[in-house]
Amino acid sequence: MRGKVIFTIHSHIDVEWLWDWGETQEVVLETYRNMVEILERYEKATCVSTSSIFLEWIKKKDPELFKRIKRLVEEERFEPVSGLYLEPDCNLPSEISFLKNIETGRKFLRDNFGKIPDIMFIPDSFGFPPFIPYVLREEGYRYFMTSKLNYEARCRFPYYYFIWEGLRGARVLACQTPGMYMGYPSPGGVYSAYWKVKRKHEIPLCIFFIGEGDHGGAVTPSMVEEVLNKRKDRWHPVDELDYSFGTLSSFFAELEKYKDKLPVYSGELYIKTHRGTFTTEAKIKRFLYRAERTLKEIEFLRGNIPELEDLWRFLLFYEFHDTLSGTCIRDVYERFDEGVKEFWKRAEDLRGEGWVNPDEREKIYFVEENKNFYRVDMPPRSRGGRKEKLISSWKGEGFEVDVKDGFLKLISGEVLVEEVFLKLVHEMEDDEESAWNILRGKEEKVRCEVEEVREGYVRLSGKIGEKSRVKMELRVFSNLPFAVLDVEVDWREH
Repeated sequence: MRGKVIFTIHSHIDVEWLWDWGETQEVVLETYRNMVEILERYEKATCVSTSSIFLEWIKKKDPELFKRIKRLVEEERFEPVSGLYLEPDCNLPSEISFLKNIETGRKFLRDNFGKIPDIMFIPDSFGFPPFIPYVLREEGYRYFMTSKLNYEARCRFPYYYFIWEGLRGARVLACQTPGMYMGYPSPGGVYSAYWKVKRKHEIPLCIFFIGEGDHGGAVTPSMVEEVLNKRKDRWHPVDELDYSFGTLSSFFAELEKYKDKLPVYSGELYIKTHRGTFTTEAKIKRFLYRAERTLKEIEFLRGNIPELEDLWRFLLFYEFHDTLSGTCIRDVYERFDEGVKEFWKRAEDLRGEGWVNPDEREKIYFVEENKNFYRVDMPPRSRGGRKEKLISSWKGEGFEVDVKDGFLKLISGEVLVEEVFLKLVHEMEDDEESAWNILRGKEEKVRCEVEEVREGYVRLSGKIGEKSRVKMELRVFSNLPFAVLDVEVDWREH
């Protein structure tokens, strides 16, 4: 059987990274004009677009270009996929944020193109949690695609085509592209991508993206003509391959024929290489946690009021994978600092005061007021709650802690902490991607010394590097079913 390679144009654009979103708007206009001109010049060419925010900007800033895009969508050569507002970090935001991202992006596609995509293509995010297949199936998606698993440096992901099984046994047909989310269709590049798949799965089918990326740039006529003319060289027998432009929908329709022979992969799609993104720029990660909770509480208290949409859009914008992960330039975070003040003013006016539990399960909140500590018990979907003063003790509700010689040991209950130390993970000066990566040999334990111990309380501190310090406080209460641990790091290294 002859091999088949399906090509499509894709110009990946980071909303923010080494530039801010003001510059990105101009990049989007230039890139999409280029793609439209190429599609109008070459009637067989196709392209794919993943973020609705870009189309929203185009509609506002260049209505004529947007009309040309609509015509190409009708011709099924310009393919809006994913239905995402923008490409988020998928590890840190909650399932609720992911759903809001889909809801916002899909609404724009439905209102303007009359289409709801069933393909989720997230080319560049730094890993994918197991709730994604479940959300996709619940929202009517059938397929998932990424290129980012290629970035795993040590433990390479074992498949290109597979059935991804997530929470509750939900499954989607998935593709890790053999090449990157952009590229030049040279004979060597195409042949290499095809044979990666053929050797692994014995499936004579490959997807290949052409175009420039990250800062846009789209595609050149020479790239398209490489495909249409099927340029050859003496080293790569591309004569045995059939080239054609197509859509991601046409690719997955072909892959469906081989679905029964594909392996099943269960759980998280983890990218160990980029673990640094979990901690860099901690302030925006704190904002994410608090903002998600607050918007959920407002919706519980006041319903899905129109004022919530703008607040969700602000939050979703800063969930973009490079922004939330902390890999952007300083200007991005300075602008965030300015915008977040207005966000909280509006959100707190809408929420009002008092304790709220919008969840379907009971919750216990830990509260400090005037140097006293309380628990607030909240029934499901309630506000107000019952407040009870906490009593310090090494015997907690359902567990007991013993403090001796700087060690904490649990006497009963599940194991919480066996030894008090801080496992410090940091970048080295010679690491070119310190915001992303944590490489071997860059972890150390920081021993903490006990500074104060009293009933139900221990304070410890330790030195990090030459100038930095860490402080930890552990509190246990007889009428609280968990211990409370505060960690404060005064980081002064370079």
